[in-house]
Amino acid sequence: MLIAITGGVGSGKSAVMEILKSFGANVLSADEVNDEIIKDPEYIEKISKLFDGVVKDGRIDRVALGKKVFYDEKAMKKLNDLAHPLIIAETKKRIAKMDGAIFVEVPLLVESNMQDMFDRIWLVKASRELRLKRMLLRDTISEEYAKRIMASQATDKIRMKYATDVIENSGDENQLYNRVHELYHSLYE
Repeated sequence: MLIAITGGVGSGKSAVMEILKSFGANVLSADEVNDEIIKDPEYIEKISKLFDGVVKDGRIDRVALGKKVFYDEKAMKKLNDLAHPLIIAETKKRIAKMDGAIFVEVPLLVESNMQDMFDRIWLVKASRELRLKRMLLRDTISEEYAKRIMASQATDKIRMKYATDVIENSGDENQLYNRVHELYHSLYE
């Protein structure tokens, strides 16, 4: 069984993944796949050609790239058109090597059109205000930049169209743990 863990930036997907790891679940992160792809020399070359000034010392400067794409929808589309197929292909390869129930953290599930790959989709939700607060505490970015990142993603209303289960993450850690525990064990009933 394949289960996607999705939700907006700052919703708590990583916290859900940590809880699943504590249960001994098979987990995979599309962000970690992306982190490896952006080190590939061919990919770096393609990014360099698409986005002037974002490759420095042979590496992609993620801050510079973010400033290009989060302020320009056409630039974001170019990046997604390049990155999403590579992330999807590598994610599928890794899934094929795993057994049993597999939980895949996919922040841009709807944006990358990956929803049909999964048997279940767990949507992690939190209010926009709480997500913004979490981003500002976690990352060294401005509020305006954080809002740009949020605006570049699908809304929870859109994600709800595909969600099979919802994890409300506006409470404390115990509430989150209990909800993930409940959903996890419901898969094996």
